[in-house]
Amino acid sequence: MGFIIEDKKLVKYESEPGIIFVVIPEGITEIGEDAFRDCSEIKIVVIPDTVTIIGESAFRNCSGLIKLKLPDSITEIGRCAFEKCSGLSEVVLPPLLKELHYNLFEECENLKRVVIPDGVEKLWGGVFAGCSSLKEVNIPESVTSIGGGSFQYCSSLEELYIPDNVSEIIQYAFSGCVNLTKIHLPKKLKSIENELFYYCEKLREVEIPYGVESICEKAFFRSGLERIVFPDSVKYIGWESFDDCKSLRYVSLPDNADLKIVGGAFNCPSVEEIRFPKNGKPLKGIHGLICDNPWYKKMIIKGNGFIIVNNILYRSDAELINAEVPEGVTYISEYA
Repeated sequence: MGFIIEDKKLVKYESEPGIIFVVIPEGITEIGEDAFRDCSEIKIVVIPDTVTIIGESAFRNCSGLIKLKLPDSITEIGRCAFEKCSGLSEVVLPPLLKELHYNLFEECENLKRVVIPDGVEKLWGGVFAGCSSLKEVNIPESVTSIGGGSFQYCSSLEELYIPDNVSEIIQYAFSGCVNLTKIHLPKKLKSIENELFYYCEKLREVEIPYGVESICEKAFFRSGLERIVFPDSVKYIGWESFDDCKSLRYVSLPDNADLKIVGGAFNCPSVEEIRFPKNGKPLKGIHGLICDNPWYKKMIIKGNGFIIVNNILYRSDAELINAEVPEGVTYISEYA
């Protein structure tokens, strides 16, 4: 076969017409960058247990590849190594890996199941992005970081448990997971990043762990949430973070004097009840939460300190039921 080998490194495989089964020679320790890239006819590759490294884009766009057994000897797999290997349906990753690099399995459209070994500490950005058939994947307890867009557009993913050791989940990680219904968020999380659950239309409920301080821009934009209860650790709710959540009916804001809410955070047509903090202190900012929102027709507002900035109760277009003006309000503006 057409192997180009230099000092135990498989530098390049030159494909031959009609060859669908490839056995990499014993003694090879590294499969080099782009070694099998665009070899679309190959269906099966046998990798010997002498291999420890698979280079960047090594099997990229091997669209015919349907079977891949990775030996336990592998310690490193480069970014994009199996990107667009659309024939793969299952992958069991080797136990010595510490990281899953950028775009490792991006657009593997038929990948249904992935087993990630305990010991992996980081999933880099886009690792499973566009894997539209992915339904079964585990995140081991060893993982501490999940990169941006890691599961973006995994439209068949329904449930995911993220262990409590994870301290950061970067933006877009689950954006476009339209069938996601259940997810466990880790206790060490400090921020729900930009567009993290963007267009997760079947995500009805999520528990935000205490310790989260920021809900960033469009974090739950057009998600299926029906209710949201914020822990008191939340200080910031960003622009359009819950915009167009058509099923959202109940919102309970955190009891945090430093809370700031940015414009259009709850620009939702279905909200019926917003429960405000009980501390009686003015909120730092609440621009666009209710004011000038033509969608709100009927709303129950409960709690002290509602829509108060600098001791002024601001105008609302909502029809308020059971709204009580708390002690300390010194001025109610015209047409409030």
